[in-house]
Amino acid sequence: MSSKSPRISPNELEVLQVLWDLKSATLREVHQQMSEQFAYTTVQTLLDRLVEKGLVARDKSSRPAVHKATISRRRVAGQFVGLIVDKLCDGPAPLIAQLLKGREFTAAEIQEMRDLIDQAETSANKQSPPK
Repeated sequence: MSSKSPRISPNELEVLQVLWDLKSATLREVHQQMSEQFAYTTVQTLLDRLVEKGLVARDKSSRPAVHKATISRRRVAGQFVGLIVDKLCDGPAPLIAQLLKGREFTAAEIQEMRDLIDQAETSANKQSPPK
């Protein structure tokens, strides 16, 4: 992840996925959604860590306490993609090429990709001095 956001472990990510799906949940609800693959106390520890990292809010005004993700799924996905680009790829182009290979897209999706490329090109032109 970037230095701005705390690292998220794979198990913490699973807890966040449950919270994103349910919007908010008690410890027991999170534990049940995780197919009880983790002990109840392990889920409690994971929630505690996410609260400490500021990635989950805990509302103690109700009993039992209710938890809600404070970071969006999209932001976490962006951070993971950034990590992949930084650590595994030689920049974003090889990653984008891999993502596009062998997939079918709607006309709207293709237009959205063209718009993003146009924006990137405009931004690059503004940063590059004229020749």
